[in-house]
Amino acid sequence: MKKSAISVILAGVMTAVALGACGGTDQGATPAASATSEESTTPTAATDSDTIKIGYISDLSGATTLWGQAGLNGAMMAVEDINEKGGVLGKKIEVVAGDGKGEATDSVNALKKLKIQ
Repeated sequence: MKKSAISVILAGVMTAVALGACGGTDQGATPAASATSEESTTPTAATDSDTIKIGYISDLSGATTLWGQAGLNGAMMAVEDINEKGGVLGKKIEVVAGDGKGEATDSVNALKKLKIQ
């Protein structure tokens, strides 16, 4: 049962990342300019070559914090389990969380921050 729950949570996180990656880029701005003007809230412990980053956007504050935090905790448990078993293709997984605050605008802003990390 535990492995099944972890698999479902990990599949949900991967689906969210895949859907987030399908978004277009803003034609008026370049990613390099955004990266220098935006402040990163999550430090990176390893280089891109030995880490696979998975973005997680949910309500980490606001009225539905309980659900968002529970989902993040589940994703972190799954990632910890996967990393203990050697990661994915020898690379460690890192979850980068974004707070949607229960609002569509805040979720979009969190996605934009995750895209530049």
